[in-house]
Amino acid sequence: MKITNVLLVFSLIILTISCSNPNKEFIDKLKEQKANNELGLDLKYKVIKLEVLDTLYNQELADSLQLTLNNNLNDFKQLDMNKEDFIKFKNQELVFRDDKNYYKNVVFNDEYSSEWLRELKVILERTDKLLSNYDSTNILDKAELYTWYSRRYWDFNENTKYKNSFNNYYEEIIELKGLEKEISTLKEAPNKIVHYKTKVNFEQVNPLLNNAKQNLTEVKLFDESKNLIE
Repeated sequence: MKITNVLLVFSLIILTISCSNPNKEFIDKLKEQKANNELGLDLKYKVIKLEVLDTLYNQELADSLQLTLNNNLNDFKQLDMNKEDFIKFKNQELVFRDDKNYYKNVVFNDEYSSEWLRELKVILERTDKLLSNYDSTNILDKAELYTWYSRRYWDFNENTKYKNSFNNYYEEIIELKGLEKEISTLKEAPNKIVHYKTKVNFEQVNPLLNNAKQNLTEVKLFDESKNLIE
């Protein structure tokens, strides 16, 4: 019975020690970083206080990014896009080349292959898909095709100013589509932690100032596994 009591007390002591500092994992990572400093010196690093200011979750980040996306989408909603535009766009390369059989004989002919033909083929296929389901097509998909065709139009007509303008629009849309995909991925695991935000007050010596002791405070981020985010 005495042995059982001793083991119980010992277990409680171990548990108390392990729970006495909930920020130990953060502090250990900080000490490891300071120990591996580029000078290779002992900075006598000591954490005085570490405070967790915030925990950012996937859903919170997704909501924030969604606001950014929505604000940018408002700009593209002002584009005068309609179904007739895309019907015209789809045929513009035939007009440029004055060849109504260009798509059949060249673009969709496996005997011919180039980066340009592959790109045009994908654009034409996506345009067909858009036209078959126009009203429910994502505005970014519409804007991407709209700016692609517009850029091509001004490129063919050798107007560098407008070509560059639509190229900038096109690249911005590609970035927004990447943002849209990131939001979707974040929402798949809404409770996953993006990072912990901490405020660290610490002491260390500065070898560049004759080992003067410094008391500093800085903000540090840690990932879900409490690894330091550089």
